[in-house]
Amino acid sequence: MQRWPIYLFLVQLAGYLAVAGISYLLPSVFLGHPIRFLSPGILLLGGLHLGFNAKTVLPGRYGPTLKYTIGVILIGGSLWLAWPAQTESAIDWQPYSKSAVEQARAAGKPILIDFYADWCPPCHQMERYVFSKESVAQAADGVVTLRVDASDRRANSTQQTLRRYNVDGLPSLLFMGPDGQERSELRLVGFHSADRVIAHLKALKNESVQTTMVPNEPIPNG
Repeated sequence: MQRWPIYLFLVQLAGYLAVAGISYLLPSVFLGHPIRFLSPGILLLGGLHLGFNAKTVLPGRYGPTLKYTIGVILIGGSLWLAWPAQTESAIDWQPYSKSAVEQARAAGKPILIDFYADWCPPCHQMERYVFSKESVAQAADGVVTLRVDASDRRANSTQQTLRRYNVDGLPSLLFMGPDGQERSELRLVGFHSADRVIAHLKALKNESVQTTMVPNEPIPNG
């Protein structure tokens, strides 16, 4: 068995990771969305090659075990990225529309808008680990929850909505007060924990309560 230097193994590993990352980013730039199974397929190929097929002998007593472990991690990562999120959201999301925002504003209700896409791994993470929690759904009680499906970023309607709210990254959570204006300091981009989302929802709702409970100015005497 040919003994390759360990640095060649590391170069190959870095190469697979880099190609998988580029294969995700380039279609996002030129097509508007990644090719769903391309990056997972590259990681799967890398895991099978480096872990079980390459004639690489890593030095040390645990070299073979480390080699197989790296292969298994790459294969597991590819399956995790390719596997769609099956967890059902505990939040009753409604499709976004300008009329829905206007109705919420007319009713004096705060609004949460979630920008997501089917091809977005962090969006699936939010679905699995955040929106599936009852504690998050309870924090969103009384808030109008709307979703913007940005899976097809080339669609005119999607581009207009993204530009309207100045959304560049996915997922993006926008928190809007009862006046229909975004509270930009509360915006969340990317994956965030359930506790963080709950804290922002509470801040939004507390502001809404304070706004609706402002006392009338006293009538001046005379």
